Amino acid sequence: MAYLDWGLALSPAFRDQPYQVLAIAWGRTIQLAVITNLKQYQAGLEEPNLEFDGFYICEGFSIDQCYFLSESLLFIIVNKKDVRILYTQNFTPGMFDPSFKALDLIERKVGANPQDPKE
Repeated sequence: MAYLDWGLALSPAFRDQPYQVLAIAWGRTIQLAVITNLKQYQAGLEEPNLEFDGFYICEGFSIDQCYFLSESLLFIIVNKKDVRILYTQNFTPGMFDPSFKALDLIERKVGANPQDPKE
């Protein structure tokens, strides 16, 4: 099931001002869709231009809810019990590609020291 929510946000590529953004969540993924010409559309000069910019992959768990809390902040419920707050400008730039490899939890380092053991 997909979850959708509109809000004002910055994205990885569109940082100059807050834009109208649609957050689309399904499975483990959130994709941001940015309306880049809202003022021209509201003035009747152009059709809306929607660009996909920024995605987030939740490591190993499904996203069950997705809402904008405020500008550039997404509230998500993961695995029906965990809550995460995400800053949209920190999403991976561009459009989601199913072949994209998310971080593997088994290969992540425990601390900042590269000599630390893996999880």
